[in-house]
Amino acid sequence: MRRPLQTVGWGLYLASSWTWCIGMFLPILLLRWWGWPGFLAFAVPNVLGCALFGHVLTPETSRSFVVRFRAWIAIFGAATIAYQIGFLLRTGVTAALIAALPVTLALLVGMRRGSERSDRVMMTIGAIAWIASCLLFARLGLGTLATLPATGTLPPASLAWAAPFMAFGFLLCPYLDPTFHLALQRSPSRHCFTIFGGAFTVMLLFTAAFADAGLGSGTGATLWGRPIPEWQWGLQAAFTMVAVTAAMRSLQPVCSLGGTQAVLPGMIALACLALGWQSLVESWLPPMAAGLRPSSGPVSGEATYLRWLGLYGVLFPAMVLLGLRRTPVAVIATSIAVAGLLAEWGMIGGRFPMLTAAVGVMLAAALWPRRPIDETGEMARAESR
Repeated sequence: MRRPLQTVGWGLYLASSWTWCIGMFLPILLLRWWGWPGFLAFAVPNVLGCALFGHVLTPETSRSFVVRFRAWIAIFGAATIAYQIGFLLRTGVTAALIAALPVTLALLVGMRRGSERSDRVMMTIGAIAWIASCLLFARLGLGTLATLPATGTLPPASLAWAAPFMAFGFLLCPYLDPTFHLALQRSPSRHCFTIFGGAFTVMLLFTAAFADAGLGSGTGATLWGRPIPEWQWGLQAAFTMVAVTAAMRSLQPVCSLGGTQAVLPGMIALACLALGWQSLVESWLPPMAAGLRPSSGPVSGEATYLRWLGLYGVLFPAMVLLGLRRTPVAVIATSIAVAGLLAEWGMIGGRFPMLTAAVGVMLAAALWPRRPIDETGEMARAESR
């Protein structure tokens, strides 16, 4: 009985760790732009990409992958934490930051090495967070979910250009998420990823249910005087920060990167740089933000939110694909730069065919002749240790 309970627990943990400011806000924008087809174009590759992770890799191949990509897993974790901080500051859910940041710092300072016991504690907390979100969902009711529009403010045909871009990111980004590797290595069964698929779908439906309230156009239900979306944003974003931090401390190849004492200052430095970049983008690029179609609310802030997504639509999936292909570094850098510009033009400028072009650039780079095998000697030596 213990093994099935742990499998379920790890599945719910994954659902909570992956419910962050992408799954809790991007569907709202997609529903506004394209109606429920936009929501499905987001949800299907997101759920499938993450669920397949546990069936593509084994615990052994996961450990080898973490050794090979440990630097990018650390960067992914730092960027994800910074993204949550920026989102919570933007939405005014500061209580979650007050609660989560001390816990996150305590994990970084106090946990010299993750233990299976501490991992099980995080699994339990993740399961509790998912159950709490379900209770919030029950408090809210079906909301917008009962009347999802079939169309949005953008032409339906434009979704065909954006869908490949979303699929590319969601199919590859899970491989850099430390919580996914932790769950695969610790769970007694890979069926936890199947459980994740169902549990995470519930979280996405919850987001669709408060879509109107999330855009400020509906009152919706409240809890203790605060709107339900704020509770969900604060709860899940705070858990994501703590879970990502704990997972990075548990994955020894990641936490030992550059020495254990370098993890804390490195994480803080990357987070501060990312948040500083967000502030500068919002003040320096208002003309580009004004090209967002259609606009609503603080356009510059919304555009900055979408620019953050460029990390998960271009940079991180490209590093997974091109890193596995052993593409030459110059080709990787060039393709990411070109794809990033195309993504900016496509998502922020409302010229969605450029999003498909960005994916084409990265796929074309993957066809480039591989680096000689001896250039990966360092990776091989690291795996043999």
